[in-house]
Amino acid sequence: MEQIQHGGFILPKITKEQKLKFYELYRQGFRSWPISHETGITRKYVLRILHQFDSGDFSWLDSRYRNYEKAISEDEKVRIVKELSESVMSWNEAVSKYGFPENTLRMWKRNYNEYGVCSRRRGRPGKEVPMATKKDRQLEKENRLLQEEITIYRTYFRVCAEDEQDPQKKRLYERLANAEDLESLSDDALRSSD
Repeated sequence: MEQIQHGGFILPKITKEQKLKFYELYRQGFRSWPISHETGITRKYVLRILHQFDSGDFSWLDSRYRNYEKAISEDEKVRIVKELSESVMSWNEAVSKYGFPENTLRMWKRNYNEYGVCSRRRGRPGKEVPMATKKDRQLEKENRLLQEEITIYRTYFRVCAEDEQDPQKKRLYERLANAEDLESLSDDALRSSD
């Protein structure tokens, strides 16, 4: 049996002879284990097809294998989604007709309804996002260091304000502890010295 690699999984390519053998065994009343053993198809897949057969859907026998590695265009995906939206076919029928897994078809439909496209880019953005220059990184580092200094000064003045007995100095320390940046710190200090 020929096998095809797909996304880390190995999928069997089921031949027409295997499908006919499957159907003959089903008609004779056999269930999952004997059919799986005779045809070489995994039991999980056999159970899925048996469920379709039991519900009266025999479209699997006529469906063709589709190689999932082959990319299809966005226009083709949109056409499939529009057909799915307009028809009343079940998901099993859609899987058999189009040859794509149900979760893929559902994802295309959801993306089309929410975003107007079937396939959305995933992951990190590409190189179109400009990288920060060396100068920008240096400015960010200096800004971070200044913010740390301000925090240290505020903490120092807050401690001084708690320990100070003189009300005038206490107000000055409180004002310095609440200053927004180094410039306002230095302006307050200069005003207080006058």
